[in-house]
Formats: sequence, structure tokens, C-alpha cells
Amino acid sequence: MGPYLMLAATAAAGTTPVAAPPDVAAPYREADWRGARRVALAGGGELRLLRSGKDVYVAVHGPARGYPSLCVGGPGRVDILHASAALGTVSYLHAGGAWRLQQPFAWQLRDQGGAQEAPAGVLAARRAAFFRQHGWLSTASVAGAPVRMFRIRLDATRQWLGVVFLDTATMHTSYWPASMGPACRNLPLVKGDAPAALDFDPASWSSLEDAVR
Repeated sequence: MGPYLMLAATAAAGTTPVAAPPDVAAPYREADWRGARRVALAGGGELRLLRSGKDVYVAVHGPARGYPSLCVGGPGRVDILHASAALGTVSYLHAGGAWRLQQPFAWQLRDQGGAQEAPAGVLAARRAAFFRQHGWLSTASVAGAPVRMFRIRLDATRQWLGVVFLDTATMHTSYWPASMGPACRNLPLVKGDAPAALDFDPASWSSLEDAVR
């Protein structure tokens, strides 16, 4: 059985049972993450990891104010899921021995910082549309809230996961797993300015199958 089929089978079996998955658009509540796997970030901070059906939920507890970027991917494609004052996704494809950027970040669901927000129903519809388009969702925070939650839809291209948190006061990065190569921790990338090419090594990240077991 291939790695994705194994992941799908264990997800269906629900080896980490979740009565009701966390709402990543709501404030963080520790009770929603009961039974989650907890792992430390190298450099400070911690993660919570849960699975519910075809989705993986990640709560990133940074050591200070800042913002997280998640790297998810496989041998041929890497997606960067970035949550700062807005949400943005970029993809890199592997061809000709190199990883090349497909498009720059396009920012959506920007935090208004206390300004007039759209009605709740409109915001919920925008979040649902973002998840359908990109296969993930988090919360934006112009203030750099140190706790962020992610919902990630599993598919055949998403075999490995790496997490980086940028402390915006010091430009220090915390990350997981400790084996992660430098590309996901590239400072321009985690600041939201994706380089045209990076030397990713997805196999140095955590297997999603193992991360949420």
C-alpha cells in the first residue's frame, strides 16, 4: 500500500478520534484539542496535531508574536500555507532538477485590525470559498497573534508537513521537525516574499501519516 493510501486508510479508521473538529475561525480553546499529539518547535513553541476524516488540524503556539508558515507537499509539488495579516498560498513545482515558483502570494481574508468587518455570514462564505479553492484555512492577525490554527485537506500531493513560526520582533524562526532543511525556513519566504526558486527537501519534513497518528 502506497503512502497516500496508507494515510487515507488510517484517516478513515480515525486513529486520533475527534468528536467535533476545532473551528479554526474561532478563538483557540484547549478543550477542542483534547487528545491531540503535542510536539515541540525547535527554537521555542509547540504544536497540536489532530485528524478528523480527510482533514488535518494544526494549532501553532509560537513563542512570541509573529506568524506561521506551513510547508505541505510531496516529490513533485510543495505548497506554502502562510498566515500573517492575511492568508496566502504559493506553490513550487519540481522539474528539471529544480523547484520553481508558480506564482507570487495572492493575499486574501485580510484581518481588518478592528475596522468594520463584513457580516458574519459573508465572512463564513469567504472562508468556505478559500478552503474549497486552496484546500486549507487559518486565521489572519494583523497583531501577530502567537496562536494560530490550520485546517488542511489531505490529498495525494500532501505527504509531508513542515511548520515554521517567525518571531517578527527578532526575525527568529522556530520550526518542526528538527530535521527540516533550510528552504522552508528561508527568511524572505516566511516573511511572505516567495523566491523564484528554492531547494526543498520534503522528505526531511514529517510524514503526515506519522504526524497525526
